[in-house]
Amino acid sequence: MDPVLILILVLAALAIAGAAVLLLWLVPLRRTRPGQLEPTARGEDERDAELGDDEAAEAAEPLAPPPETPAGPWLVGLRPDVPVVLVHGLLGFNHIDLLGRRWMYFRGVVEALRAQGITVYVPRLPPLASVPARAEVLSRFVESLPHPRMALVAHSMGGLDARYALTQHQIAARVGSLVTVATPHHGTPLADISAAAPMRALRGMIGRVGLETEAIDWLTTRRLERFNRDVPDLPGVLYGSIIGRSLCRQARANPMLLSGHMYLSLRNGPNDGMVPADSQRWGELLDEVDADHWAQIGWSTYFDAGSMYLRLYETLKRRGL
Repeated sequence: MDPVLILILVLAALAIAGAAVLLLWLVPLRRTRPGQLEPTARGEDERDAELGDDEAAEAAEPLAPPPETPAGPWLVGLRPDVPVVLVHGLLGFNHIDLLGRRWMYFRGVVEALRAQGITVYVPRLPPLASVPARAEVLSRFVESLPHPRMALVAHSMGGLDARYALTQHQIAARVGSLVTVATPHHGTPLADISAAAPMRALRGMIGRVGLETEAIDWLTTRRLERFNRDVPDLPGVLYGSIIGRSLCRQARANPMLLSGHMYLSLRNGPNDGMVPADSQRWGELLDEVDADHWAQIGWSTYFDAGSMYLRLYETLKRRGL
């Protein structure tokens, strides 16, 4: 079985088990500001992540475009000649082939961009590795592309990977812009909960079957305080962000995000079920959407993620990326 499928099943189990823990916290909760929670301890060792030859070859090629369609309204008068690199988040993937179908992390987004003639790349990063390990893979991927300039658009943890890659791996000369979508730039209290005893036990069980969970520690509020000091923005790169908020209407709410949304609503206010809205802003605010953490990448029936990314591309082109 594909390791990513195993990880997805593990995440589902964690969500179910964690819901009970989260609900137990709801009674004594009082709203606090980001950074007031007790941090998890910082791990000292960083694991290296390497792509195998076959996987690297697969990642180095753009996904095949869908059949040509008439040009839509978003890019009229623009030259879609700058490629976009979509960077996935925690537990992410570029695609999974299952039951005779190809399932994309950015569901419907790649197709929407490709239909406008935009070159799109989707690298596959180690799904649960540390930010430095994921950033190293992303940096090698960017350096392998045959384009002098490109735009990075990163969802969730992928935004931290991209910021780290720009600063620490000197790929800024190839990148005109980095736009993050629902990235926890100041951490998320849901990651802080991983320090609680029940979560530590579950993570220990996961570790014993050979799956790493180090990525979670990089999303804590305390770790991101250090990260933001150590990883400054670089001149010459446009840093922007898209904030996602979910009203969590019962009729369309993703059940796996409900407990997280309730917890963050009481503790931090508006959120997308995974990340507080006030943690998502970095650089210039380019858009705000009513979409939960997974709707932002096309995994919903109520939000048109493809149109959001097309609007973003139009904005970046007008700004010269």
